[in-house]
Amino acid sequence: MTMHTDLITELERATEQLLEAATGADWALVETLQKRRRVLLRRLGTDLKPETWSESDRRRLQRILEQEGHAETRAINERTKVLRKLQRLRAAEGAEHQAEPQDSPGAAHTAQRMRKAYGSPGQDRGGSKTS
Repeated sequence: MTMHTDLITELERATEQLLEAATGADWALVETLQKRRRVLLRRLGTDLKPETWSESDRRRLQRILEQEGHAETRAINERTKVLRKLQRLRAAEGAEHQAEPQDSPGAAHTAQRMRKAYGSPGQDRGGSKTS
C-alpha cells in the first residue's frame, strides 16, 4: 500500500466511526472524529495532488463524502429537534412562570457540541472538498 492509500483507508475508518457516532447521537465522539478527519484531509491535500489520484482513490473519496453528508444531515436534523425542544421549554416556562426562560442544560450542551463538530449552517468546516 502507498502512503496516500493508507491515509484514505484511515479516513474511511474515521468516517465510518463518525457516521456510527452521529447515528447514536454521541456528539462528543463526533467532535473528536471530526478533528481526526481534519488532520487526515490536510495530510491528503498536502501529500497528494488530485491529478495523481487513481480512479479507485476517487471512488473511495466520493464514498467518504457521501458518508460525511449522511452524518451531517443527521446532525442538522438532531440540532433542529434540540432547538424545537428548547423553544417548547421556553414557551412552557414563560407561560407557567411569566419570567425569563432558562435553557435546558443538557439540550444546550448537545446543541453546543453539534455546532462545534459541524459548525453553523453554511460555515466552512475547514476540510478540503474533493470532486
